[in-house]
Amino acid sequence: HPNAERTLNHREILLRVVDDEGNMIPAGIFIPQAKRLGLVQEFDKLVVSEVMARLARGSDGVRVAINLFASSIRDTGFNDWLVRELGRQPEVARQMVFEIAEYGAVEDVALLKSWVDRIRTTGARTSIDHFGKAFKSFGYLCDTRIDYLKIDGSFISDIAENKDHRFFVESVMKSAHGRDITVVAESVESQAEIDTLTSLGIDALQGYGLARPAAW
Repeated sequence: HPNAERTLNHREILLRVVDDEGNMIPAGIFIPQAKRLGLVQEFDKLVVSEVMARLARGSDGVRVAINLFASSIRDTGFNDWLVRELGRQPEVARQMVFEIAEYGAVEDVALLKSWVDRIRTTGARTSIDHFGKAFKSFGYLCDTRIDYLKIDGSFISDIAENKDHRFFVESVMKSAHGRDITVVAESVESQAEIDTLTSLGIDALQGYGLARPAAW
């Protein structure tokens, strides 16, 4: 609602890798290397463990979202580890959201449903981000209990002028809300985008137009 007070729904955790000289290594370099070396699940375990440890030491109660590699949800060993770790700290688990990109989620809808159901048993939540880039239909949402859909920024950057993108966002919201899914607009940068999305009734906004990344 245009006049409603903004509240913080959750924060998204960003991974930064620094070399021995203190220089930032771009994700476009370290992620392909991690994939080539078969270390992506180790990256995900490292981030999950660190976030859980920090939340256990104390937090303000706001949820935190972690992006997982798509291959992680297909890895039985990783998922067994994740569910076990979350089960050990239910209070921490309830503060966590696990995200995967849509293009990795829709490859195997049955597996996605199974993964979402397992995560849900721990009290944690799940999210699909970059929604729309791999868009084929809303059909697969009927079979899952995803908590959040984050609409890709390519639909957001010109939404004040682009009727097709406004129609897409409205269609996503109509379908998602019927399934109790919260819809988030990604990569929001301008006041015009904020105003348009607010008028459409979007549930939440994320991007530089609201907050810049900051060290935890």
